[in-house]
Amino acid sequence: MPTNDSARRELYTALEATMGSNAADIMMDHLPPHGWGNLATRDDLDHGLELLAEKLRHEFSQAMNRQTWRLVMAMLASQGIASAVIGLLA
Repeated sequence: MPTNDSARRELYTALEATMGSNAADIMMDHLPPHGWGNLATRDDLDHGLELLAEKLRHEFSQAMNRQTWRLVMAMLASQGIASAVIGLLA
């Protein structure tokens, strides 16, 4: 049965009558705001963590590939320039 505002208010009134307003406030603070069905389970969190880790691995791999490509191109360019300078000096 989904918990709506009127049911929550009825529960609060019953708790207040039985335990007092302070205890009723504490008990109501421990209830989820939209019912237990909206809470994530440990399996939900584990699955989300797996998806996040896979995405991060993929993005890291792409970034490393781009960086390696740039480094190789820079090294080839500097080697070409060095060869040209040596050719001019010889």
